[in-house]
Amino acid sequence: MVGIMFRPAGLSTLFGLPMYEFIDERISLNDILRSSLNDLHEQLCESINSTRLIALLKHFLNRQLLHRGDRFDRTD
Repeated sequence: MVGIMFRPAGLSTLFGLPMYEFIDERISLNDILRSSLNDLHEQLCESINSTRLIALLKHFLNRQLLHRGDRFDRTD
């Protein structure tokens, strides 16, 4: 199992989600971003080591960051 703990504005910065809806919650990203996580989920399940898992997650998050561009809501 793999998990990522975001800073307070992390979800908003990466995914454009309103932070106030996730205060003090532990939520599966799959519940929020179902369609965009299908490929990532398959790749993570096929990974044979933690180095590959981390590389896949970094790539996914970097892609999200590039997709958001300069539309950051810097509240943190």
